[in-house]
Amino acid sequence: MNRLCVGFTLLMLSSALPSRVHAHAGHDDAPGTGTTAIASGHVLTALSDRFEVVLKNDPLRPGLKTTLDVYLSEFRSNAPVAGAQVALSLRSGAQELWKGAASPTPRAGVYSTPFQAPSDTGSFTVLVTITSAGSAERFALSGLEVSSAQKGHGDPVRQKPNWIGIVGAVLLL
Repeated sequence: MNRLCVGFTLLMLSSALPSRVHAHAGHDDAPGTGTTAIASGHVLTALSDRFEVVLKNDPLRPGLKTTLDVYLSEFRSNAPVAGAQVALSLRSGAQELWKGAASPTPRAGVYSTPFQAPSDTGSFTVLVTITSAGSAERFALSGLEVSSAQKGHGDPVRQKPNWIGIVGAVLLL
């Protein structure tokens, strides 16, 4: 009975240890990104029969400048799409608030554009137009959030495991 209790305790403690998660088929780890911590941010996605579009940005505050990153890949193979033209437009209802074009970065399939958030808070729609191989597709990504900074509501703090407590518990058994 004592061995069963010790085995169960070790199993529970080992489940608290961090582990690396590998990409699944069709979604390979990009070089140098396997152990990078994921930053707090905002992600919107859309797809068609041809493309998958992912828009990433840091949390937006009214009137502040930031960068919008667009990740573009082929839907069927997940291969990055290089050499496309990426146009963006921020809308609130029928009104266009901002318009820009994303430039390619050194990483294939990654495009970036400087962006100034609207002075108002709320949820906005980003229209993304992709032109590649002589044809264009348009995507509407709803839910781009602009919110005021609030006291006490920062990025979540990642807690470290209490190794002294874990080792002490193991020694007690």
